[in-house]
Amino acid sequence: MRRKRIALNIALLALALALAGLAYLRPGAEPEGSEQPPVTQTDPSAVERIRVVPEAGATTVLQREGGHWRMREPHGIAAAESAVEALLGLLEAESEGRLEVGSGQLDRYGLKDPAVTVEMAGHRFRLGDEHPIEPQRYVQVDGTVHLVQAASLRQVEPAWHHYASRRLVPAGASLVRLELPEASLERVEGGTWQGEASGDGHVTQDGARSTAQAWERARALEVSALEGDPPSGAVVRLHLAERDEPLRYRIERRDEGLRLHRPAPGLSYRLPGGRAEALLDPVTTAEAEEATEAPASAETNGVAPDASSDGDG
Repeated sequence: MRRKRIALNIALLALALALAGLAYLRPGAEPEGSEQPPVTQTDPSAVERIRVVPEAGATTVLQREGGHWRMREPHGIAAAESAVEALLGLLEAESEGRLEVGSGQLDRYGLKDPAVTVEMAGHRFRLGDEHPIEPQRYVQVDGTVHLVQAASLRQVEPAWHHYASRRLVPAGASLVRLELPEASLERVEGGTWQGEASGDGHVTQDGARSTAQAWERARALEVSALEGDPPSGAVVRLHLAERDEPLRYRIERRDEGLRLHRPAPGLSYRLPGGRAEALLDPVTTAEAEEATEAPASAETNGVAPDASSDGDG
């Protein structure tokens, strides 16, 4: 009997400690109802400018221009639309609970010096720690602390390069000329493409068109900050109708795939290994032409060749 009483006391003590911990982490939290109101009433479509301020590092400024988003600081480049949408989603994030938190308690929730602060449409969002039990995160919107689903905030990052577009040709831009290591391609009257090889072989009209389209469609698997000087290597120049100066990518071939570096903004683009030929080699050699004339049955033994993805991602 005594052992049962001791076990019961231990269980009650554990329950009391758990309730005390929950009260400590969610003081004054409002009960969660079936309807969860958004943290603001602002329409995301009305936002024209966003500032992302990290705890350390460069501030990112994003601006809506002509139907597309561009980064204005720290570099003037195209912005990743999906990343911007994640920021705009903060305006409509569902509040799963509001906390009464004094200024002296902000550090308890990671809100005194938050990892990232987002400013837009007159609102300031300070992203704090994740809840230790629930899949939620503490977010201070103006003067109120909310509990928001952590999964909805995964794409809100402090680093500026996270908001750089993964497209090699910016959205809305018109590619008119390509300077590749082995050839030069140019869009001519009527929208067709023609090319000239720099060495042996030649560039067919179909080869020029398919290579240009590969660049227009290409998306990097990942965009990261370029650390130090890029490796020495050949350079690709993309001439756009909207720009006087071409975009320059330095080529680095690796075992795991292709890397294209843009030293000016300090970005590195990682692409699948299978994209290298489609992006960089439009030249047709005499040997290649002879191979294409071989019987179809000799190519794949009756198995259709694999159609590679265009990398839109």
